Amino acid sequence: MGIKHGVWAVGLLLVVSCGSETVESFDVPALEESIPEVLAPGFPGVVGEVECQEVNDSLTCTAEIAGEKVSLDVEGPNGDGEVAVSFAGTLIWGAEVAQQVKQQLDADLGLDHTVSCSPEVQIARTDRMFACTVVEPSGSPHEFVAQLLDEEGAFKLSLVVEGS
Repeated sequence: MGIKHGVWAVGLLLVVSCGSETVESFDVPALEESIPEVLAPGFPGVVGEVECQEVNDSLTCTAEIAGEKVSLDVEGPNGDGEVAVSFAGTLIWGAEVAQQVKQQLDADLGLDHTVSCSPEVQIARTDRMFACTVVEPSGSPHEFVAQLLDEEGAFKLSLVVEGS
């Protein structure tokens, strides 16, 4: 099973700052404020604290994404005052993992399961895990772990057996 949410592999941000071509006159606080909504539109809280600073006439930024501090790639400002910001990682969403688990279990068992997985989102890294609850049509819940196998979102699913 695998998921790759490619949209998250690269995010792009264009911020106009009064035609500024230099870092010294660029509105860094406005850039910091804009980054969360551009990298994760409609998902408040996925991108946390953002810090940008001027280093050797260029901007460097870090952000907390899915609870992990990461470096962002920053280019600009250009002649129009635009800055491009990207995150080179891939985000894996718990809802997408749940959908894959549901599809596989429904197909294998011929039943209509309800599945939820947490956390909401993680940066794709080998051995990261999602805790999933699968509820049968009868209402019986079962706990599974979806363990990422690579940075593309492939995962293996294991039933959590009580007492082990």
